[in-house]
Amino acid sequence: MISISFAVEIILVMLLLVACGYAIILSKRLQRVRESQESLAATIRDFDKAAGQARENLSTMHASQSDAERNLHRLVTQATVLVNELSVMVNAGDNIAGRIEGAIDEVRNVSKPAHHQDRQH
Repeated sequence: MISISFAVEIILVMLLLVACGYAIILSKRLQRVRESQESLAATIRDFDKAAGQARENLSTMHASQSDAERNLHRLVTQATVLVNELSVMVNAGDNIAGRIEGAIDEVRNVSKPAHHQDRQH
């Protein structure tokens, strides 16, 4: 028969074989975890780079917005000045047109009696 020490040794060999098999499986899983970590680290680096670029783009957009606001304010100020000048010119034109119209009416009134006098004679 098989001695107890031989049976214990066989059980120990089987347990060692199972442990080795488990160690191989665990090693493969750890290798996949390391690869995943490397991939995750690369993804995080790419994300950080994209976030940095987004910050730069936001800064550029903010500067452009400030420039656009300054330009718009300048253009609005210029337009307001032009509107005021045009308003003054229109009022002056209305005054001149009124004076010309008054002068024409006076000329008509002066010439009407002369026509009436010529018709009566």
